[in-house]
Amino acid sequence: MRPLLTDTDRVVLTLVYLRQHCSQKVLSELLEINSHSIGEAIADTRQLFDEHGHTISPTTVRFTTVAALARFLATGASPTARPAVPALLSDPSLTGMPRPQLTALIERLSIHQAAQAERRLHHRRGGERLPGVQPR
Repeated sequence: MRPLLTDTDRVVLTLVYLRQHCSQKVLSELLEINSHSIGEAIADTRQLFDEHGHTISPTTVRFTTVAALARFLATGASPTARPAVPALLSDPSLTGMPRPQLTALIERLSIHQAAQAERRLHHRRGGERLPGVQPR
């Protein structure tokens, strides 16, 4: 019996999901595969990423519908016209620090921000997160 998703499919699917481009629901609708299969593929592949020390950083490009994702893939047009906050507000005259110093600060703090967000989610859930489940 041939698996529904190849190893390559699973890696690409997991990368897109972990980069937070779209939800499992959007991927499920786009690929016409049930969300349970998508979730299992992501969980298994994410565990392999973790075991091999491969981290995936999120992006600012997010698609909430299949139509928005398909439009982006067809045209390359961003799903939103809203400019990114850093592009608007990172000018040294506003932040009081040179861009390299700001970048270093952001990199240092982002790890702590992610940990805080994870603690909040853990508290809301009332328990441990299952392996391979992406926080919302």
